[in-house]
Amino acid sequence: MDPLAVVESYVGEVEKWPSQVLTDMFLEEPKARVMWRVAAFMYGNYVTVSDAVLCYNSCNGMHRRYVDRSLQEWYELWDRDEGKEDAYYYSTTLKGMVCLKTGKVSEHLSVRKFGPEGTACPRLIGAQIECIRSGAV
Repeated sequence: MDPLAVVESYVGEVEKWPSQVLTDMFLEEPKARVMWRVAAFMYGNYVTVSDAVLCYNSCNGMHRRYVDRSLQEWYELWDRDEGKEDAYYYSTTLKGMVCLKTGKVSEHLSVRKFGPEGTACPRLIGAQIECIRSGAV
């Protein structure tokens, strides 16, 4: 099973993920804020860190060591129950933005766009998804 399909088994179809998560995973350089958002989405939806790293690297492929270290550090921090109060993620189960600390759905935060169509480069993301699924990546 390809790394994207593995994460989809936790989170659901990639085409239904928040567009910001797709933008972060497929298009953005893995800077601190990008990695924080991706880590929160994966961690909050119970994706293992090893599966999150493999998936991110298959989607984005840049700076593999940094991605591995960054995701690992966020998971370890949150496993110690540190820094969770400021971290929100989109829960694919609850269909809302959830605080990592409390597990409660936010009344003030929401996701308005889902899937590749909600990004700036839907064709590019779609093509990369197909490459991953075909085993070309």
